[in-house]
Amino acid sequence: MGANLLVDVCEKGEHVALSRERDTVNRPARRGVAPAVKTTIPVPLLAALLLAALLPAVLPLAAAGQPAPPQTSTVPLRNGVYLLRGGSNAVLAVGTDGAALVDSEFRNPDGLLQRIADITSVPVRYVVNTHAHPDHVGGNVRLAGLGAIIVATEGAADAMAQPFPGPNGREEPPIDAAGLPRETFQGSRTIVVGGQEARIIEAPRSHSASDAYVHFPAANVIVMGDLHHSNEYPVYDANMGCRCGSFEGNLQAYDAMLAIADDDTIFVPGHGGPTNKREVAAYVAMLRRVRDEVSMAIGRGLNADDVVALRLLADDRSPTWPGPDNRDAFIRVLFNALTTGVGR
Repeated sequence: MGANLLVDVCEKGEHVALSRERDTVNRPARRGVAPAVKTTIPVPLLAALLLAALLPAVLPLAAAGQPAPPQTSTVPLRNGVYLLRGGSNAVLAVGTDGAALVDSEFRNPDGLLQRIADITSVPVRYVVNTHAHPDHVGGNVRLAGLGAIIVATEGAADAMAQPFPGPNGREEPPIDAAGLPRETFQGSRTIVVGGQEARIIEAPRSHSASDAYVHFPAANVIVMGDLHHSNEYPVYDANMGCRCGSFEGNLQAYDAMLAIADDDTIFVPGHGGPTNKREVAAYVAMLRRVRDEVSMAIGRGLNADDVVALRLLADDRSPTWPGPDNRDAFIRVLFNALTTGVGR
């Protein structure tokens, strides 16, 4: 694991102590190397230093009334396949004379294109959208303008052409027609770009009305889209969006992905860091366990508040840090799905 920055605030709020700790265990100092030392910095000074560092980046965005673009990073995976992180995850597979991109992130197409250019000079010939949500199709228009063919399930393509119903009744406009899929499919579809084979498989109704995952067999990488978030509990269109997602459909999708994986498979979720078969299988077992526990609680006559108060996930560590703590919200969505059928 990388170094973790620890911030400790004393009870009176007078100072902040900063230290660096590696691998979350205490290790003896190496010979000739000073051990880690905690440094105490007065809060006003620390605040001033942080403000000075952040203002140059924040002020232009605030003046323009725009949210800051998400932080980005590139993670080489295997055999010419790369994870591009930027608010949501995209995956680039580079072949000899072209590349395939799975999902096109959100709100920062220029940053996405720059990271692709930093990896390869071959053109992106295909963009595969795992589903229609705006945070996974944000670069479609730019990439299509550069000659990429957008591919998605028929259901996802239909959803992209419609306003996206977000929370609180707010609607996001559909993406520009130039970014809509040119090629659609049902069931499955295989594309090959410069020797890189991508098998696209349609999932049952799960995270949204129409999802797909992508298997790169040569690299042994499965791109899950939002069928999985490794850093939080499931988020799907049950009480918002199209209200057409399905918890049980998501379990079926997990089972199908696990069936084509082995212990060396790299799983890339739609949000959060890459994971593996063991961790995904444990996550799915947790989902089945908590579904059964919520169902039993409903059978005893408990309401949603009662079930949340049981803290069924209090000791669970299936999602990996950092990520939003959405365990109570997930329990409520699951309760609603089991009692009304919406999202079940």
